[in-house]
Amino acid sequence: MPAARLAGLLPSQDTVPLRSRIEMARELAPQLPSSLRDLVHNSLQEWEQQIGAFTAGKIYMLLIDQAAESANKEANAGVLMPLYAIGRERPADAEEDHCRLNNQIYFGKHALYWTLLDGIQAAHKLLPDAAAKWHYAIHYSIQEKSTEVNGTSLGLAAALLAWTTALNCFHKHQAARIGANLAVTGGIDQAGRITAVDAAGLRAKIHAAFFSPVDRLYLPAANWSEAMHIHAQLEQRYPRRQLQLHPLETLEQAVQDRNLVEWTRPGYVRRINGLLRRKRNRPVLQILIVFILMALVFANQPGIMAWFDRKPAQFIFRGQQMIARNEAGHTLWKYRFAFIPHAPAYTIKAGTILVDDLNGDGKAETVLGTHESHQPEHSAVLYAFSAKGRLLWPPLRLGRGLQTQAGDSITACYHTNKIISAPLKPGQPKALLVAIAHDESHPSCLALVSPGGTLAGAFWNAGHIIETAAADLDKDGESEFLAGGFDNETGRAWMAVFHANEIQGAAPRSDPNYILAGLPTTRPSLLLRFPPSPFWQRGGHRDHVGVIEVVGNTINIDVGNAGLIYGILDDLKFIMYSYLLADDLKSITLHDLPDYLFAQYLAQFKKPLTGIDVQRLLPVERWNGNEWVPFPASYGTAVPSHAGLH
Repeated sequence: MPAARLAGLLPSQDTVPLRSRIEMARELAPQLPSSLRDLVHNSLQEWEQQIGAFTAGKIYMLLIDQAAESANKEANAGVLMPLYAIGRERPADAEEDHCRLNNQIYFGKHALYWTLLDGIQAAHKLLPDAAAKWHYAIHYSIQEKSTEVNGTSLGLAAALLAWTTALNCFHKHQAARIGANLAVTGGIDQAGRITAVDAAGLRAKIHAAFFSPVDRLYLPAANWSEAMHIHAQLEQRYPRRQLQLHPLETLEQAVQDRNLVEWTRPGYVRRINGLLRRKRNRPVLQILIVFILMALVFANQPGIMAWFDRKPAQFIFRGQQMIARNEAGHTLWKYRFAFIPHAPAYTIKAGTILVDDLNGDGKAETVLGTHESHQPEHSAVLYAFSAKGRLLWPPLRLGRGLQTQAGDSITACYHTNKIISAPLKPGQPKALLVAIAHDESHPSCLALVSPGGTLAGAFWNAGHIIETAAADLDKDGESEFLAGGFDNETGRAWMAVFHANEIQGAAPRSDPNYILAGLPTTRPSLLLRFPPSPFWQRGGHRDHVGVIEVVGNTINIDVGNAGLIYGILDDLKFIMYSYLLADDLKSITLHDLPDYLFAQYLAQFKKPLTGIDVQRLLPVERWNGNEWVPFPASYGTAVPSHAGLH
C-alpha cells in the first residue's frame, strides 16, 4: 500500500474488494514507471513461483540489522534473509556432527557455533532411527558473505535446515523440504525447545515479515502474546495485508507442521537408489544385486517356476476337461469330467473351488463343488483332488429329495454355494464345510464332510445359506462352525454357531410349507434371528447375513438387504449394518450405524430414519431348543436424535 501511494495509484476504498497482495501487485505492475516496471515484474515472477512451493536447503530467517537503525534511534530494523544449507554423511567412525558457516569452522570459539550446533543436535534427535545412526556435516551459508551474523535467533532456522538436510543426505534425494513462502525466528536448545527472541527486536522482525512476500511467520510460543498485539496493530492499519502467525514450542511441532515442512517417505525404488549411492554399502549390495538378477531370471521362466510353485491358482475348462495352472500359467494337472462343466460357475473367488493344504503335507489340494443348474444329476457333487490331480475319494453327492409337512415334494436339484475347510481337532486333517442351495425351491443345506470324504453331518434350512466361517471360539482346540443367511418363512436374517456334532436336523419353522418332514429341529450352540431391517418387505426384499468374520474376541455379523441398491453398495453385498457377538456367545451389540444407511433410507422412503427405527433393530431372538426367546442387543452409542438422522 505505501508503494501504491507513492506511485499515485491507490484505488478507491469503496469500490475495490479485498484482494491478496499478489493480485494487487499484478495489477499495479503495468502502471509503474518504466524504471521500476522490469524490477517489479521479475520480482513478481519469482514471488509467484514460490506460492505453495517447497524447497530443499533454503529457509527465510528474520534477523536484526543493527547497521540500519532508524533515524530516531528508537528501534532496530528487521531484515528477511535466506539461509542455505548442504550436508553430507560423515565417516562411520565419526563421533559427532560438524557444522560451518560460509566455509568457516569456529570449533566453539564463536557463540554462533554453539547456536548452530544446538540446532543440529536437536534435529538429530528427531531423525528416524535408520538416519540417526550416522553423523552429518552441515554447511550453512548466506548470500552476503561480508555480513556478520551473531545472536541466537537463527537457531530455529538452523535446526529445520539440519533436519531436512540430514534426511536428504540419508535418502540421497529431496525427501524433506521447507515451505518457500514463510519465515522463521527463534532460538533453540539441545533438547529441541524453542526459546524466545529478544523482545526489543520482535517488533522490527514482525514489521519486516509483514511487508515482505512471505505469508506465514513461525515464532516462539513465548513471544506469541506480544507478537499478536503487534500484528493486530499492523492489520488494523493495513487491512489488506495478510500474514499468519504460528507459535511453536518445540522442534518436533515444527517438523510435523505440513505448512512448514513437507516430508515424503521414499518408496522402494528411491530407497534402493539411496543404498546404491552409499559407498559403505556397495560391496554388500553388489552381492544382493547378483542374487536379485538370478531370482528375476527364474521368476520369468514359467517352466522353471513350476518346480517351486505347485499351488493351483487358475482353472481352465475346455469341454469336459479341467486344467489346473499355477500363478505363472504353467499347467500342473488335468482332469476329465463325465459331463461338460459350466465354466463361469467355477472360480476360487465364487467359493465353488477351494485350494488348501487339507492333510498338512505342505502341498495344496483342490476341492470343487459342482454348480450345474441344467444338469441336476451332476450338480452339488463334491470332487477332491490331490496335488497331482488325482481324486482323493469318490465324488460325493450332497443334495437329496425332501418333502414338506404340507405334502410338497422337493427334487434333488441343488448347486454349491461355498466351500471352506477347518480341522475338527488339533493335528487332524481338515474337514470341509459346504453350503448348497436348491435351484428351484427354498431348502439349503450345510454339509460337514469328513477328511475321508464321507458326510459327517447336515443342517437344513428353509432359505439360503449365504455365509460360512470356522474358528476356535472357546479356545479348546476344536473348531466351531458358523453360518448365516435368510429364511423364506419370515424373510429375516439368521446366524448359527455349531460344534461339529451339532450340524444335524433342520432350522425351526412354524409354517408346514417350510417344515421339512422327517428332520428333527436342530439344537446348535447358538441360533439367532435378527429383527426386520428398515428395508425389509414381507414377500419382497429379505434380510440376510452377508458376512461373518471373527476378529479377536468378537464375531462381526453383517446384515444386508437387496433393497439397498444404490451406488457403491452393489459391491458390499447390500450390507446395511453390523452386530458384534462376543465369542462366549453371551452378549451381542449393534454396531454404530453407517451414514449411508440413513442417506439411502431417506432417498428411498422420503423420510429420515428415526431413533425409534434404530431401537427396532435391538430385539434379537435366540432359539432355546423349544421356542424363540429374547436375546436383546445393546447399542454401542446413544441412539441418534431425529435431527441427526437427516
